[in-house]
Amino acid sequence: MMPVSSNRSGYTFLELMVTVSILSIGIVGIYKVLLVSLDYQTHLSGRLYAANLMEHEIALLENQFKAFGDFPAGENGKVVEAVLDRRSVPFSISLSEAVAENSIVGLMPVAIILSWPDRGRTINLRRDIYLVNLN
Repeated sequence: MMPVSSNRSGYTFLELMVTVSILSIGIVGIYKVLLVSLDYQTHLSGRLYAANLMEHEIALLENQFKAFGDFPAGENGKVVEAVLDRRSVPFSISLSEAVAENSIVGLMPVAIILSWPDRGRTINLRRDIYLVNLN
C-alpha cells in the first residue's frame, strides 16, 4: 500500500466553486450599479435639457410681452423634439395666464408647464413667472 501524503497542494472543487460564486455576485453587483447610474444620467440629461428649454421659453415670452404688451396666445401646446442619448424625446410646452387677484397694470403672471416622457412616466416641470412691461 502507498503511503498517503498529507502535504497536498492545490484547491478543492468546493473552494473553487465558492470563489467563483463570490466573484460572480460581485461582478453582477457592479454591473447593476453601472446600469442604474446610466439610467439616472439619462434622466438628468432630460432634466437639464428641460431646464435650458424653459429658460429659453421664458426669454421668448419676455421679449414678446415687451414688444406687444400682451400675452402671447400662439405659443400654447408647442412640442419641441430633442435627441437625448440617441433617442427622440418630445417636450411639450403649455402656457397659461395665471389668475391674479390684484392685477397691476403692466404685470402679467404666467405659468409655464414643460412635460416629457421618461422611463414610462410623464415628468412635469412648472415655473410661475411675472412678465413686466414698464412702457
